[in-house]
Amino acid sequence: NLGSGTVRAAHGVMPVPAPATALLVKDVPTYADGPAVELTTPTGAAIVTTLAESFGAMPAMNIKSVGYGAGDRDFKGRPNLARVLLGEAGGTREATRIHVIEANVDDMSPEWVGYVHERLLEAGALDVTLTPVYMKKARPGCTISVLVRPEDQERLGELLLTETTTIGIRTFTVERRVLERSSRAVETPYGTVKIKVATENGSVRNAAPEYEDCRRIAREKNVPFKEVWQQAHFAYLSLDAES
Repeated sequence: NLGSGTVRAAHGVMPVPAPATALLVKDVPTYADGPAVELTTPTGAAIVTTLAESFGAMPAMNIKSVGYGAGDRDFKGRPNLARVLLGEAGGTREATRIHVIEANVDDMSPEWVGYVHERLLEAGALDVTLTPVYMKKARPGCTISVLVRPEDQERLGELLLTETTTIGIRTFTVERRVLERSSRAVETPYGTVKIKVATENGSVRNAAPEYEDCRRIAREKNVPFKEVWQQAHFAYLSLDAES
């Protein structure tokens, strides 16, 4: 919170943020709220931007210590305090911020849609979903939604504009919370299958046989896919019960 208004410096009256503060908080998310005074000084900006590795909501943690620093001014309706929380990582897995890129198309061949889906995933998209929609004049179309890392937003947005017939895209930021992932192998009458395991704080939330393993074995052994999947799932549950 940079504050607003003006501040008196050696060169006269300056707008808030002061020139030094504005330079220090370059590429850092900022806002202005509250009394029309300077709320972030160059010294404070230098400390925060030097020590902080990232900016955003408070991460999941076990708080160990709390510290306060009080300023000289008294503001109406709010305390003039800076607070620092010291803690250890733990508890619920921290949410991360990612971007969503979307485009609506109603004049593109379905074959192209499948190709674009593949290209986006190959280019580093976290996920790509296709949602059927009705557009202007009741034309059937689809919404292409792409989950991307912040650093990939520009590149994958350009790919979506290049590879589809859309004339515009929209982007917005969301928070994503993911479980810890691991895998373990189980033996079935048909062969070895990997099990994808999702955990949180040491507790298993989900477990499922790896699709590609089940698909490969089903074709090699000429047995139903569901039979391989069920055998692998049963083998995992048996191991889990023993442990």
